[in-house]
Amino acid sequence: MTPAPPARLLEVEDNHLTGSWTQLGGVPLSAFSQLRFLSAGGNPQSGTLAAFAALPALEALLVSDAGITGPLPPQLLSRPGLRYLDLDDNALT
Repeated sequence: MTPAPPARLLEVEDNHLTGSWTQLGGVPLSAFSQLRFLSAGGNPQSGTLAAFAALPALEALLVSDAGITGPLPPQLLSRPGLRYLDLDDNALT
């Protein structure tokens, strides 16, 4: 059997995911290296935006009301491919 192609779009908002943003549903974020679009808002996870730096192909990140804390990391914001960022209702500093 041929393995499935890597995910490029993932929508998991309001799915009661818990834990740290270094993982998504128990899977390390680094496993989603081809992900271009992630919509995961409304999940009571914890952590900082630095975790999303593990997603090099990311073009859109929608994580409103997602328990994210801390500063905006330059390594994420300086990506030329990142086109859309929704961080509403988080505790950013």
